Amino acid sequence: MFKLCLILAATMTALVSSFGAHCQTIEATEQVDVDITPTRLSGEVKSIDTTGNRLLLATKSGTQVTVMVDEKTVYLRVPPGETTLAKALAISLSDVTVGDRIVARGRVAEDRKSVPARQVIVMTKSDLETRTQSSRDDWRKRGITGRITGLNPETKEVMVGSRDHAGSTTVRTNEKAIFLRFPPDSVKFSDARASSFAELKVGDQLRARGEKSVDGTMLTAEEVISGSFCMVGGPIQTLNNETGAVNIITIDTGQPLTVLIVKDSIVRRVPPDIVKMIEARTSQAERPKAPPSGNATSSNSPSSSGGSGDIQEIIEHLPPISVNDLKVGETIIVSSTVGRDPSTVTAITVAAGLDDLVQRSQKTKSSKTRIATSADLGLPGGVLDGGIGVP
Repeated sequence: MFKLCLILAATMTALVSSFGAHCQTIEATEQVDVDITPTRLSGEVKSIDTTGNRLLLATKSGTQVTVMVDEKTVYLRVPPGETTLAKALAISLSDVTVGDRIVARGRVAEDRKSVPARQVIVMTKSDLETRTQSSRDDWRKRGITGRITGLNPETKEVMVGSRDHAGSTTVRTNEKAIFLRFPPDSVKFSDARASSFAELKVGDQLRARGEKSVDGTMLTAEEVISGSFCMVGGPIQTLNNETGAVNIITIDTGQPLTVLIVKDSIVRRVPPDIVKMIEARTSQAERPKAPPSGNATSSNSPSSSGGSGDIQEIIEHLPPISVNDLKVGETIIVSSTVGRDPSTVTAITVAAGLDDLVQRSQKTKSSKTRIATSADLGLPGGVLDGGIGVP
């Protein structure tokens, strides 16, 4: 996560437990589009001109490239996940549709804006959707989400404070494990790029999937995805419906911040009944826990009545809203990756409708106390996390 999930374009799934911590900045570096090489490019089909014999492709980074085809171009459909053409089926240009992902082979122009393709390898949108759903299910079944609390470079083990297991989980990695990391200003799961154990940092949000031990304290990872996230909130000062720029005054610092709401950002308004549910869970979490009695779980316990994960699922499935539905003066909570510009964040998720919870929590705090956890916002742990969710 990391948690609204990417099934909805992005998710609030791995709560950044220091809400008030400043969103650090990462020095900007020249970006290279890894989906474009001198002899190949890959991306999603945005438009098809059968008359002009060309396709418009967009890479994961958003670069648009024209693929020019002719009667000599070979088209092959390959099932997602296949690394060879052994199972490829011959198709034609008429079988390609908008939303398909393709790899076009040919000599890419020096300006990297066009390629005359001798071969087009197609992964259809429907095949990709089936694979994505299967991947989501596997992440939920065999994955964990949490914050890195420790690293052992010698054993390549990662200690994770897991939302999915009460306590800590040790994630074991080896040379076969796949590492991915969300770069600055990422918004969706597919933004993740190849990484390594060396890039992991204590405090990062982490998702890992693999074989879990029976008690959930150990996971042998097949895939590890990490990122640095932050969570900020504050009342809206101005908003621009055309650009998606929303200016707030942050609660923790009192400083202005520009929140960019982009195409893949998730914007949700939490209705009053869900706010009451969150209040109830918060009150429950704050009550002293009775010692174990050996009896069956009480109907009032989090394990039987549903924990923060249940609320998270409900929030994830709320109807989407747009910048037009936000109002000057209301408080929003924003999750984002740590970005390059300290004055701006690109939103993964924007949550509105939580003004009363935030205001009540602030009345019980000293004006000198920084907002440090979700509980300080009147939220139970695990709700409105600051990470990106499953695929």
